[in-house]
Amino acid sequence: MRSSFVDKKDGGGVLVAITKKLISKRVTQWESNNECLWIIIKNGLSEASRQMVLCAIYLPPPVHLLSLEHFIDNCNYVFENCNVGDVVLIGDFNLGAINWDRGQHSTLPSTCQSFLDFIDMNKLTQQNVIKNPSGRLLDLVLTSEALSSHICEASNSLSDIDKLHPPLDINIYFKKEYKLPYNSSNTRPNFYRADYSRIIELLEEQNRESLFAGLDVNEMVNVFYDVVHGIIRECIPLLKSKSNKYPQWFNKEIIRCLKEKNNLRRRYKKYNNPMDHLQLKLVGRRCQKLAATLYNTYLEHIEEKIKENPKLLWTHIRNKRGGTSAYPKIMTDGLTVSSDSVEISSLFANYFCSMYSPNLEKDVTCLNNYLNSLRNNSQLLVIPTIAQEIVQIKLEGIDSRKSAGPDGIPPIFIHSCASALALPLTLIFNSSLSSGIFPTAWKTARVVPIHKSGNDDLIANYRPISILSTFAKIFESLVCPYVQHHLKLYLSEDQHGFVGRRSTTTNLLGFTESLVQSIDSGEQYDVIYTDFTKAFDKVSHSLLTYKMSVYGIEGPLLAWFNSYLSDRSFSVVLNGSQSKEYPITSGVPQGSHLGPVLFNLFINDVVSSFLFSRVFMYADDLKFARVIKCDHDAELLQSDLDRFIKWCESNKMHLNTKKCIHVKFSRKLRTINFNYHIGEELLKEVETVRDLGVIFDKKVTFIPHIDSIVGSAARALGFVIRNVRSFRHASTKTVVYNSLVRSILEYCSVVWRPHYATHCLRLERIQKRFLWHLAYSVGKTSQLRSYESRLKYFNINSLALRRDLIDLLFLYKLIRGKIDSACLLGLFRFRAPSRIPRATITPLCPPLRKTVLGSYSPVCRLCKVLNSCSDVVDINFDSYPKFYGAVLKYLKSNL
Repeated sequence: MRSSFVDKKDGGGVLVAITKKLISKRVTQWESNNECLWIIIKNGLSEASRQMVLCAIYLPPPVHLLSLEHFIDNCNYVFENCNVGDVVLIGDFNLGAINWDRGQHSTLPSTCQSFLDFIDMNKLTQQNVIKNPSGRLLDLVLTSEALSSHICEASNSLSDIDKLHPPLDINIYFKKEYKLPYNSSNTRPNFYRADYSRIIELLEEQNRESLFAGLDVNEMVNVFYDVVHGIIRECIPLLKSKSNKYPQWFNKEIIRCLKEKNNLRRRYKKYNNPMDHLQLKLVGRRCQKLAATLYNTYLEHIEEKIKENPKLLWTHIRNKRGGTSAYPKIMTDGLTVSSDSVEISSLFANYFCSMYSPNLEKDVTCLNNYLNSLRNNSQLLVIPTIAQEIVQIKLEGIDSRKSAGPDGIPPIFIHSCASALALPLTLIFNSSLSSGIFPTAWKTARVVPIHKSGNDDLIANYRPISILSTFAKIFESLVCPYVQHHLKLYLSEDQHGFVGRRSTTTNLLGFTESLVQSIDSGEQYDVIYTDFTKAFDKVSHSLLTYKMSVYGIEGPLLAWFNSYLSDRSFSVVLNGSQSKEYPITSGVPQGSHLGPVLFNLFINDVVSSFLFSRVFMYADDLKFARVIKCDHDAELLQSDLDRFIKWCESNKMHLNTKKCIHVKFSRKLRTINFNYHIGEELLKEVETVRDLGVIFDKKVTFIPHIDSIVGSAARALGFVIRNVRSFRHASTKTVVYNSLVRSILEYCSVVWRPHYATHCLRLERIQKRFLWHLAYSVGKTSQLRSYESRLKYFNINSLALRRDLIDLLFLYKLIRGKIDSACLLGLFRFRAPSRIPRATITPLCPPLRKTVLGSYSPVCRLCKVLNSCSDVVDINFDSYPKFYGAVLKYLKSNL
């Protein structure tokens, strides 16, 4: 198969030769004006055969943007409308300006940027790493994610070798997926078809305070469970458990049709009867037509129920994303290889158990003076008696769609029987607090392994997700607000994780402003990033109990927390199989309400280690920094690092020294070099770092971050366009786009917002592509030619306008106390009116800065954007809805 331009005398053209052992077909209607071939290749006729689409392309140099975009648009049309499946794009693209080893996309020509965005949007991977003698990659091999490849330089060639194009030997493989079978019991209770009026009657018959007379809290819980489980066995109907291999939208008719089709196929293969073949075609067409009708009806139902039950939409999207909980058939922990689900669950349990520290009594006398100074000055935490009405409100407010905990009682049962369960649970909760004993039955967790990254057959690449009893979580949710309110008196202002009205944005904004101020002054800003090893799992129970006593938790309440932490256990549940129970000897309970609060309490005194630097924390994510003017400043920063290491040793927290790094932020030509170290190990110096999801580079340009999020958003957009095209309403597609794509482009935009037009256009290009898809889906591409007309028609705001809106809303929340950060608020200088009634003045005074970077710092920008609209809003008096509406109207009027 060959394609070339006939008017060319020599050079160019595309030739593809395919062995007759494979079934191949050229698809000329997919081919564009470029020199390219589109070919469908199959490795057999059976249902188990795989299909691959091959596109061979030649783009003659120099590659013009118009020619490349024509090829890209053609590829996008094929991918979106033809259900091509596995794809390989191969050929001479002549885009040698792209450095595939480095990811600096924003500095590339527009042709290269468009091509890289196309790769990201369609989740393609560039596989070729063999460069020509000039050190460039002109011949590219792009594959979809379901394919893998091995590429090497060919030892034999079919023609004379062009030095700029070394011959390649390319092997393409289909990834095989073997999944561990699911072991399930034959029956299970169907809580959604229960007679809850009858269940409430039976529970209320047992609701007597004498039921728990003379019992301790553990006996009370056992009696409570005996009653509840007995009623469940009596009143909850059983449902047969069966694995459903068909999609959710299938019905009995199409299943019968498919079975008939399979029977006809087997009969035709056996007897080779032409009548069977004809009937097979007819039944196959009927199946296709019926499947299309059912699928469209299913999508219409999703769109109709999107406001009442959005879970239908997101379940559909998750299924499309391949979000499966299936595990590989064979798994290993590095030593043992197994295909048995029970043995694999035990391997997981052993691995997760190794994360915990041994339960040893720790001498607390080595702890710092900061804690000792608090011991006699802290207020006592008091938790009043829990009222039955409060318990009932909690029971009625739980999310009934969640799954059951280790006790097998799901939230739907608890929610439906809230009035009858409130009294016994109130008695148990109050008895537990007064006796200082947390019920043993609620200390058991069910752990589900979730894949993080890397090979999915390696157990170390999974993290545990802990599922607790719903009753235990309700109990914790009643205690937690008192603990949070009490600890607010002592919690460091530098801690932004798991603290109300603080977030990653408040953490990064304070850090960025401090960083930009230093660089604007011409200084060097050294930052050390630390990394704890399994911080939440390594917390020493004895040390945590001691620190609680320091912070005013004493008496029965301290005993209750000690009981809450100790003697906990977990078991791993994997595909219906369950390991034995393993003890939890350290750490705060995962998946609990109190766990994050207790961790913040434990790590709070670490701030006393930093005498000469500023520290920024988000839970266990900790960094500290100092302006470096001379070697002595660097030595002071190292001394803070040394004190921090001593704190870790005293508190039995372990650092992952390989992941601890430092960055020298500066725009000076000559910087001060200093070898920061942990013990004898030098910290690695890097030029970029991902900090709470935002990539900082040493010159604070945020170009690597913009490149990263544009790539991520393009991949997400490709998924959205491929999988929402069957929906009829543009509003449904917009909901999915806003959640999966726009959220990537706007995360922490207050921190990294670009001010150069080229970066703003790169971000806006993502939304332009989505709006083109919307216009195409409603047949209005010719009427809505401009980006602005499409924004107006679909009632969508540009990303630039939304960044202004996000800035203003963040500032409103900060000034009005909806964001709790005195340090951030202190960065803003307010202008006070000299007389009443007030003269028209701008409310904020932007700080004076020397550089362009400084003038576009978050604080300067926020001051300017608020001052620009101060005539139409009053940030001190306007309600949030009024402020939002006035600001949005003002921004739209100034486009």
